[in-house]
Amino acid sequence: MNRSYTICTCIVILTAVLGFTSGSLYAVDWEGGGIDAAYRMDIYAQRIYGNRGNASLDVDDDRKWNVLYAERLTLNLSHTTDEDIDITGFFDIRHTDDESLMVGDEHVRLLSGTVTIRGERWSLELGDTAATFTNYTLSRGFFGVRGAYSHPAGLELILLGGINRDGRLVRYERAFGGVRLVADPKPWMTLGASYVHAEITKLFYDSTETAYRNDVFSVDGRISLCDDRLVLVGEGALSFYLDDMRNPRSKTVRDMAFWTALSLEPIVDDLSVLIAYEYVEPGFISVMGTHAADLETLAVGIDYHPSDRWRCVGYWRFYRDGLTDTSEVLFPTYHVETDVMVEYTPRIGADDTCLGPVFTANVYYLGAHATDDPKSVNDETFRLTLGADYRREHTEYGIGYVYEQFLDHLSDGIDRESHAVECTWRHHHTAFGFDYRIGCVMGVKYETRREPYPTDPTTDLKLEAEFKGEVVCRRFSPYDTTLLVGCSGSVEDRRERANVRRGELHVTLSQVLVKRGDLTAWIALEFDATHDRASDGSERYGERIGRITFFMEF
Repeated sequence: MNRSYTICTCIVILTAVLGFTSGSLYAVDWEGGGIDAAYRMDIYAQRIYGNRGNASLDVDDDRKWNVLYAERLTLNLSHTTDEDIDITGFFDIRHTDDESLMVGDEHVRLLSGTVTIRGERWSLELGDTAATFTNYTLSRGFFGVRGAYSHPAGLELILLGGINRDGRLVRYERAFGGVRLVADPKPWMTLGASYVHAEITKLFYDSTETAYRNDVFSVDGRISLCDDRLVLVGEGALSFYLDDMRNPRSKTVRDMAFWTALSLEPIVDDLSVLIAYEYVEPGFISVMGTHAADLETLAVGIDYHPSDRWRCVGYWRFYRDGLTDTSEVLFPTYHVETDVMVEYTPRIGADDTCLGPVFTANVYYLGAHATDDPKSVNDETFRLTLGADYRREHTEYGIGYVYEQFLDHLSDGIDRESHAVECTWRHHHTAFGFDYRIGCVMGVKYETRREPYPTDPTTDLKLEAEFKGEVVCRRFSPYDTTLLVGCSGSVEDRRERANVRRGELHVTLSQVLVKRGDLTAWIALEFDATHDRASDGSERYGERIGRITFFMEF
């Protein structure tokens, strides 16, 4: 195991001691600011056995136990100049030899680093940052620079640009830039316009990406009337996408997208309604945005509170693809989705607290069918959920039932039907310097599958149980000692496949070492065990993990 992490550990501990003994508000301080820090170190041993194809751990087959480590250092910088300009910084650094945590072959990595300079009406961010213009233009994090300026007349201008951070790993480099202008011409109106450009600037020899170029223009707005009881929002966007700048035969594809939503709350007593519509053409592509292409959606949602005891929430949604001749889908598929939840609380206290049971019922339906003949898609899903929960001063318990049915109307389709029951119990209490929290969950699920050939139904039965307990002791030490124990098990009886039994155990013992001023430190010991056993041995797998964690914040 690489032991160079001890150098960083010593530096962190020394900095914490100096910061604590100096009595300042920061680990390191100067006139007008300082730096706060948090450090965490994990040393853990891992072992697996059985079917190693199921393993997700970084385990060397030549060793019985694999000892690994991971440490993280977080720094928060703050400084205010004489001109009232605030400078803040955030840096998150990780050092590890665990290949499952490493990015590429980097043992030391700056996970995130951001410096922000903020004045009265302007701000500038450098490093790992994030921005959201609209769904169709920009909504993600990036590595670059972001600047914003607010004018007293109700105008805001945002400029940004950046690159993808790990171009060597994804095998391409992409640059982008964008601008957004927001105006508030009226107190009840907001208008916005955005533009984002993105293109591939470098492709590595083994890259699977193309040298694309993407431009997206967007306008959006929001109108709020009647004290926000009637709100209308919407956005329209136009995209230009060139698949390969190196290919002279490649043509730019231009398509559009728009969405709008109307919110009425409340329109009658305690009834709120939301109506939304979206239309995205097949060729609309926004590399930096978040959207689904070739989709038309109409949705209606309601939220109805006829009294303090009753509540009803639901929605209906219709969506389809294959909108135009340029769609990759030859025959459109239509979907209808409905979800309704009803909640009833018989007893409500004077302070609006629940004094008795809470009953809930939920009905969900999803139907899909294609327009081709014979149909390639023609199925339905129905789910009914019933629940009852009861809360007292120190105890909560409940029971739930779920019935689900999937009907595939194709000639070779497989139908499924299942029943599931789950019971829960939780209790918490404080006595003699101890805080107790315990809980138990038990469930059973019965599923039947019907295939067209030959025809006897296939049944599966699954039993599950879970227990969690937590004890916090403050009696023998001025600081908290916490013991957390959790275990779960399941048995699955399969008619035509191997039966599977699964067990899990988790134990954590943590002790706060010091909590004085801005200095907090604790240590924890953890043990995790997982075991899967199958009747034919194919799914037999197990893992053991022991961990020591040290955390310090100052």
